Amino acid sequence: MKLKTIIENAGIGGFGTPPEKMTPEQKRQLLELVNQYNECGKMLYGYSDVRQVAEHLLKVTELAEKYALEESDEDFLQVGRVQKDMKEIRKEATEMNKHAKDAWTANERLKACYEAIGKRLEMYYELN
Repeated sequence: MKLKTIIENAGIGGFGTPPEKMTPEQKRQLLELVNQYNECGKMLYGYSDVRQVAEHLLKVTELAEKYALEESDEDFLQVGRVQKDMKEIRKEATEMNKHAKDAWTANERLKACYEAIGKRLEMYYELN
């Protein structure tokens, strides 16, 4: 006698227990979600390169600081205020640049996962 037969006859379940059948609602939901798979990809691949935006803002802050200091060179109090403000702006822009690089890296990882999932799903379903 095989182990599988013993387990089935003992009523333990195991190898002979069929999986629970999907309801018609679950099947409909599955088809709906599979049909929307490519929409997810459009969101991932449509993600703009935030690194370019952050680099652009860094350049803006550099030039804005230079211009503001040139314009306020006569007034000592104004120069101090401009320097303080520009220091804060530069700090925020640098932090934004760091977060933009992290976001881009995370998005690249998300795309790799998306592709791996899609390759496996295509073995069983037609992805639109």
